[in-house]
Amino acid sequence: MDEEVNALFRTAITVAALLAEHIARRVQEQAREAEAVAEQHAAYQARIDAERAAVRARLQPVLDDNWWRRVPPGRIGTAPTNASTTACSPRPARPSA
Repeated sequence: MDEEVNALFRTAITVAALLAEHIARRVQEQAREAEAVAEQHAAYQARIDAERAAVRARLQPVLDDNWWRRVPPGRIGTAPTNASTTACSPRPARPSA
């Protein structure tokens, strides 16, 4: 009877160790996935920030009253178009998750 109990304990300990190893691997895998998502988010946010800065730079002159006095009328209509073109430049395809 003692041998049977010992064998059961050894089996239970082996199963627990295998389960703990599986859980540890899964936790590591999830941490790597979360890091990859965070890096991708940071890259997208940097791109958005750069595009926003580019649009602001293109529109900044129209905030100056002198710009309105000295720019030809034809250019007044192109200021928003130029800024929009900058904002709508081609983007790389987003990788699927």
